Amino acid sequence: MKIKIGMLEYEVKFLDKKLEFDGDKVFGQVDECVQVIKISTKACKTDARIRQTVLHEVLHAAGWYCGIDLPEPEVVALGNVLSDMLYESPGLLDLHRKK
Repeated sequence: MKIKIGMLEYEVKFLDKKLEFDGDKVFGQVDECVQVIKISTKACKTDARIRQTVLHEVLHAAGWYCGIDLPEPEVVALGNVLSDMLYESPGLLDLHRKK
């Protein structure tokens, strides 16, 4: 899957293995230098968790792209509420589709 963030195209990889960051187990990771988002399908046990994790990592990448250092608690909160909003309001995405 590819996701465009600003002028950059990120590849999203769904990996059947656990991921770690600074010694902690994580659901996902983003590497802005090579534009790759990794999602652990071993750690993300539900579709909702996968959706939230993808959006969480997208927020990190968008913050980096814009030069904004978003603190982790804010990324968690925004990722969760935006993921739920997009899932519960699918018509919202229709407003942004190319015609």
